[in-house]
Amino acid sequence: MPVRPFVFPFECAPKPRMVKSDSWAHRPCVDKYWQFKNKLVSHANKIGFVYVNGMSIRFEMAMPDSWSKKKKNKFEGKPHLVKPDMDNMLKSLQDCLLTNDSGIWWYERLQKVWAREGRIIIEKLC
Repeated sequence: MPVRPFVFPFECAPKPRMVKSDSWAHRPCVDKYWQFKNKLVSHANKIGFVYVNGMSIRFEMAMPDSWSKKKKNKFEGKPHLVKPDMDNMLKSLQDCLLTNDSGIWWYERLQKVWAREGRIIIEKLC
């Protein structure tokens, strides 16, 4: 019986490289990450999400409003080949939801694609 996917209805914020001055001089990328973390943890608790090995993660990145309808139709579901990098987004997801991510050794599938709205879809496959 297939398991219902967990949907986080917002885009992932990549994990910035933190520096000591971030504790008093707030950079926009760091503030965006902390807001994302709070929203992600809150939503994960609300839907009963638990991180496990063997998951499939799909990062859906919102297309710019400036794109035409024709261009949006062309790119929907296609690989997202620009920043942010998928490895930074995965690191962000792991750091937000896990106190120790050393136990994660396997992902079934990782994707970063264009979509109408930004969101994260996680399926537990085992």
